[in-house]
This record gives sequence, structure tokens and C-alpha cells, in this order.
Amino acid sequence: MAILALPLAIAAATSLPATRTFWRPEPGAGLQPAQVQVEATLVLDGRRTAVYQQLGYSPAVDREVLATTVRRFEDEVMTRLESVFGAFPDCDGNGRLLLLVSEAPTPDATVFPTDLLSEAEANRRGLHSNHGEIIYHPFLFSGNRLALNELTLAEAAYRLLHLARHPSSPSAARWIASYIPFFLGQTSPRWLWGDADSLGRTYLPHDPWSERGWSVLLLQYLRERLGDSALVTLQSRPSLAALAEQTEPNSGNVDLLGDFAMACWLNDSGLAGKRFGFAMVDPPRPLVAARAQASRPSSGLLQVGAGGMAYLVIEGSGERSFPITLQGDPEAAWSARAVLVSERGPDRELSVVFGDRTLARLELPRLASGEAVIVAIAVMPADTPGGDQRILPLSWGVGWVPHVPADDGQNRLASAVQQALPDGGKAARERLAATVGRLTGDANGHAPAVTTRYAFAPEAHAVVEVLRQEAERRALQAEIVPFTHRSPAGVEQEWQNVVIELPGRDPRRWPVVVAAHWDAVRGDAEESMVRALSASENAASVATVLEVAGALSRRARHSSVLVAFLAGGYHGAAGAAALLAQRQGKVAAWIEVDAVGIPQRGTRAGHLRLEATKQLARLPAAFVRSAKEVGLVARVHPEIESEHTGVPLAIRYGIPAFVIRGRTPEETAGDAALPLAVERQRISYDLLALVAKALADATTVAAGGM
Repeated sequence: MAILALPLAIAAATSLPATRTFWRPEPGAGLQPAQVQVEATLVLDGRRTAVYQQLGYSPAVDREVLATTVRRFEDEVMTRLESVFGAFPDCDGNGRLLLLVSEAPTPDATVFPTDLLSEAEANRRGLHSNHGEIIYHPFLFSGNRLALNELTLAEAAYRLLHLARHPSSPSAARWIASYIPFFLGQTSPRWLWGDADSLGRTYLPHDPWSERGWSVLLLQYLRERLGDSALVTLQSRPSLAALAEQTEPNSGNVDLLGDFAMACWLNDSGLAGKRFGFAMVDPPRPLVAARAQASRPSSGLLQVGAGGMAYLVIEGSGERSFPITLQGDPEAAWSARAVLVSERGPDRELSVVFGDRTLARLELPRLASGEAVIVAIAVMPADTPGGDQRILPLSWGVGWVPHVPADDGQNRLASAVQQALPDGGKAARERLAATVGRLTGDANGHAPAVTTRYAFAPEAHAVVEVLRQEAERRALQAEIVPFTHRSPAGVEQEWQNVVIELPGRDPRRWPVVVAAHWDAVRGDAEESMVRALSASENAASVATVLEVAGALSRRARHSSVLVAFLAGGYHGAAGAAALLAQRQGKVAAWIEVDAVGIPQRGTRAGHLRLEATKQLARLPAAFVRSAKEVGLVARVHPEIESEHTGVPLAIRYGIPAFVIRGRTPEETAGDAALPLAVERQRISYDLLALVAKALADATTVAAGGM
């Protein structure tokens, strides 16, 4: 075992302890990280950096290499980063950035945001704090990959700087950190488009926005065009729209991305005021997505990731040209640039603009044989934590008029609501929309505002108060029921369920539970702590169950009904487990609603999925009938796939239970990564109103309605 130990006398001569304990993030952590306490020995004390090594851990480098790495880090990396982004923090007052050589959550160096907090503040998030500026580095790379240790250390140092000033933008911190090795002159330009990726991953220009790959080349383009200030601006406002507003007030928010897309293809600084070229790098030309002849009608469909780009090449033949039409998905903002590439004269830019952001038409001149028009198309990523991972369709055509087939699913749902509910469902839709709005961050003049529904975030307590207010708005009295939850890091927190009890006429009967979990997640704990507000998972279900509670409060039943809004669905269904334990399993039936907000497309817009075990497949029969009466189609699937609901727990208690879903878990898997604005647009309040009506009717039957 290699020990990077200096003589103890040297370690003791410093102001730092020779040995100390650290809370180290565990590798392979899930949505909420686990931490373990490790002992470490001081092995190197530089001018501004101190290195501790975990007892029993052997890195791939010796002491001499480590000392050289630390010296370069202090002299070059820290100095250069501070000259642009400001001084490193020193929250522990020891004047040192601590480097813990140990097993790390990833092969790269990393930082843990709660280390910049006090222990009490970290505990509020279910975590521990080392209360200091700490970089965790396994130093796994050796031989011809030795330099990767320095690259990943530089990235982690930038993340530490960024999060100390702007903790609300962790995805931007990782994105800019990926650029830092090139910014510092540590890598070749190949790093910018992912060819030198440390883990051998590949990146394509049409891929969705990511923290590595071609998105990093965009930072180089912005820096060449706007200077180092572009990086500083993106620190506080990680948005191309914000950058355009500050630096080029007359520029639209997709101009920078469109110009970048054409620069990647053309790389000609002599055209369009240097907008279509690079000064310092020469990226590889992206592959062509489609080719066509300007004189022959043709069309096609492309798939482009948000933040990505695609290229059309329209070639001339000397004959009359037809116009080009582009039709982008209306849920995104599109940008395009076009350049006529000529063998006989200078290249020139052609005007192409997406009207209302989705439709563009380009009139082509007559193109001689050998001439071509290059069309670079880009999709603006939404401003959302964790990046925008959508894959979006773009229809294109030469001499073609786009036709988008109508989706009559929404019309069918609207017609069903008109027939099933009084006043055509207007009041129900308004209540549902207001509740979903509150739960997804739209305070609408009310306090408190919900900033995240991540169960471990201290800000999640606002959700409980909003639920109480929404119940009160429906003339319902809600009880806040606390319970203790122990985090993977071993920290105990108080979480809260919200329960509305609707008494029945026979107190001897066990209650029927109608539930939905109120928490949300987004990517990882770091992103979720900042902003996890998913509308479909599970704000829409919560609003639906509130609507059910309002309807049931006006009906007589033999059995009581417990309407429960549960914490920690994504963390072992913690709220459901607590409620079942508090009730000692004395529940007559358990019905849970999950992911019902976004309907399926086309003729399946009114289809629902009921999950129950084969032994309990008869239980949902009442809901199947009531769903049919309001124009919905509910089908029973004899398998429980919704693992973050309380249904599997209830079944273990021997309680008849089923879950109502709008789509399969596979179909909803990407919802948490959708931009919130897109998610809100996709929610169908007609569908929610119909589900609420059907569920209220079925619950009345299950509870012995009178």
C-alpha cells in the first residue's frame, strides 16, 4: 500500500491537525448521497493547499508526483481562476484549500456543496458538513493518463469557486468547469468537442445539451466573441438569452446559438462580421443530416437535441430553385443560419428567420452546378436546472408545405368534460390549474412560494403549508402529521404528511386511503435541492386528489376516507410507510394516484393504467366502471411498477391496493428532465378533472356510499 506520508514533525509544524476525520460522500450514491466518516493524515502542506490522505487508501501516484501536482495547482490554476472569477472562499478560516485523497463518488475530482455550510445547515438537508473548502480526489490516473489528475482537479476547483458564489446553479458550475482545462491551457482543442474525453464517451453535434462535448465548444465561441466576461455572466445567469441581453441588446435570444452552429460548419471569420468563425480553434465539420437538390421537391424529418444542431445541404443544378421550409416542434425555440457557398464568387449569408419560433421559409436563388446552400439549425435549450434533454422533431422540405397532423385527443377530453361535469368542468379546471401552479413555483401573489419539492430540502416545508391552504380553499381541514426520517447519511429529519380525514357514519370501519406523494426530484440531489418542481411527477396527481377530497366531502359514506399527501415518495415511499405504521395497517383499501397529468397522444388520450397484483385485480373494478362513465378507458395491469408509491407497502400489510397512472413508468421517465414551462403546457386539466370525478365515484363505492 502506498502511503503519501511526510515526516510527522513536518505535519505537526503546521497550523493544521496531523490527523482529522472527514465526512466523505459515498461512491454510487442515489438521489440522496450517503456519507461515511473517514480518518485521514496530513501528507502535504503547501502555501495555499493542504493534502490529507484517507487511512487505508492507496492512490495511483507517489508523493513526488502529488507534490508537483499541488505546486502547479497553486501557482497556475488557482492564480488564473482567481484573476477572472475572484478569490477562493475561506469559510473555515485556515487559509487552505483542503484536498482529500480518498475514494470518491466518481473517477474525477469532485466537491460537495454542503461542505461550505455549517453542520446545522447541512443537517437540515439530511447531510453532514466538513465546514471547509474541500476537493475529493481519488488520484486514479497514472502513466500516460497522469495529466487527467490535474485536469479534473482544475475542474473541481472551479466548481468550488462557482458554488461558493452561486449555489443555485450547479449544472452551470459543471458546464463551465468542463471548459476550464482548455481555458487554463492544459488540453488541446480536441477537449472542446469531447474527442479527448477522460472516460471515452462520444458526443455528437445533434445531441441534447450536456455538460461536456460540443456544449463546451460553445463556451469557447462565446469567449472569443464576447470575452472572459461571458463566463462570468454565465456564472450568475446560466442562460444564452441573458447573455444576449447583456452583451448584444439588439440580438434575439437564439442568435448566439444559431451563429455558433454555422461557425462549427463554416469556420470563416471573414463572413457575417466574424460571427461564423473561430479565432483560436478549428473544430471538425459536423456530419450532414440531410442533402437535397434545390430544383427537386423533397422533404424529411430530423431529430435534434435541445441545445444541439443539425445541417442541411441544398445543392444546385443550374435549374430554378424551390423554396426551403422548416417546421420545428412548437415546444422549443428554433434558430437557423444559411450561407450560399459558391465556387465562382464570395460566400454570402442568406436570410432565414423562424417566425413565431417554429416555422421558417428560405427563398433560394437559382443555384449553379457546384453551388450549395448550407442551412445550420439549432434548438435553444430551456433555462432549466440540469440542462434540457429533449429530442425534438424538425420537418424540412424543398418545394413543400408542412402539414402537422391534428391530435384530436385533447378535443375528445374536452368533449368528455363538457358532458361529465357541471358548468363543463370550468370551475374544476381552474382549481386544478391553480393548485398545480402553486406546487410548481407560481405563487400568484400568495405566500409561501414553493422553490423545490425535494423532500430533503428545508425549503420543502413550504409545500406542506401550500397544501394546507389549498385544502382550506376547498373548505377542507388538513392535519399536518410529522414523522422522523433518517437520511442515507444518518441524519434524522422531521418530514411531514398532510392528511384530510373525511369521517364516515360507521367509526368501526377501517378507512379507505386516497393518496399521492407531494415530493419531486430532478436528476441528482444537487439539482433537486435547488429546484425540483415537476408538474406531472407529481403536482398534477396531488391536485387531482385534492379535487377528489372536495367531492367526497359532500357525500355520505359508511367508512371514513383519509386523503393523504405523502412526503418522500422517491425515498422509499417514506410518507406512505409512516402513515401505514401510524395506522398500524388498519386500512380497508389504498388507492394512489401517480403521474396522471400528461395524457397519451391521439386516440389514447383518455387511457389510464391501473396497477394491481393478480390477487387484487378485482379491486379496481369500481374505478374501471366509473372511468367509463366519464369517457375514460382504464385497464388493469397485474403488476406494480410504480415503486415510489405506497401501494407495494400496503399490499405487504395485506391491504387491497392499486395505483392509477396516466402512462407507463418508461413513458414518464423523462418527465423530470423536461423544462417546467413545457411540462406545464402538456398538463391536461380536462384529463385531471375526469380522473377526479371517476375516482370520487369509485371511492364512494369502496367506502360504502349512501
